[in-house]
Amino acid sequence: MKILIVSKKEDSNPFVKTLSEGLLSLNIDVVCSVAEFWSTESKFDIIHFMWPEAIFNWKNSISSSQVEKFRNRLLYYKGCGCKIIITIHNLKPHLIKDNNVLMLFDIIYGECDAFIHLGCYSKQLLEAKYPFAGHYIVPHHIYDSIYDFSIAKSDARRLLNISNEQDVILAFGQFRSDDERNLVFVIKSKLGSQLQLLVPGFYRDKILTRRIWRIPKILYKTLYF
Repeated sequence: MKILIVSKKEDSNPFVKTLSEGLLSLNIDVVCSVAEFWSTESKFDIIHFMWPEAIFNWKNSISSSQVEKFRNRLLYYKGCGCKIIITIHNLKPHLIKDNNVLMLFDIIYGECDAFIHLGCYSKQLLEAKYPFAGHYIVPHHIYDSIYDFSIAKSDARRLLNISNEQDVILAFGQFRSDDERNLVFVIKSKLGSQLQLLVPGFYRDKILTRRIWRIPKILYKTLYF
C-alpha cells in the first residue's frame, strides 16, 4: 500500500510529520508532498488530504481555472481506483473566505471514500451530508516524540514562577486571530484566579516565532497569565 499525504512534511504543524513517521514504523509506504499530487508519474493507493488550502500553498485566493485543474486531477486518481481520504481538522478555512478556496473543501468532500474525524461534532455533521462515505473517529495522536520531558514538573513550575497550588492549562498551537485570543481571556475569567494558562503560541504572529524555546526569557511573561 502506498499513501500520499497531500501536505509538506516540513510544515510547522507537527501532525503530518508525526503521523507519517508512525505509519512508516508500521512498514507502510508514505509520501508527504503537494508536488507529488500533480506529478503525472505518481501512483498511489490512497490520497489523504489534511488541509485543502495546502494544495495551492495556502494562498488567500485562487482562480476558477485552478479549481478545475484540481477537480480534474482528483477525478483522475478516482478513475485509477485510488481511494480519497480526508482528516477533518476544520470544516472550512479559519480565516480564508475566498469562494474558490472554499470549493476545494466541497470537491474533496464530494469525492471522499472516507472521512477521519477527530471528534463527534464533525462526524455527526458530515455523516448526514455524505452518508455513502465511511466516517471514522480517530483521536488526535500524542506528540510525545517531539517534546522533551526531561524536566520535572516541580522544576518547570519553579522556572515559570507558577505555584504548586495553581492548576495549569497548556494551550499549544497558533492563535490566528484576536477572536481566538479573546476566547482564552473568557476562559480565564470564568475559571478563576487559581487557574494558570500557559499559551506558547499566543503572540506567535506578533513576535515572529514558531517555537517557545526560541523566545527570549524576557518575553515569557507575555505568554502566560
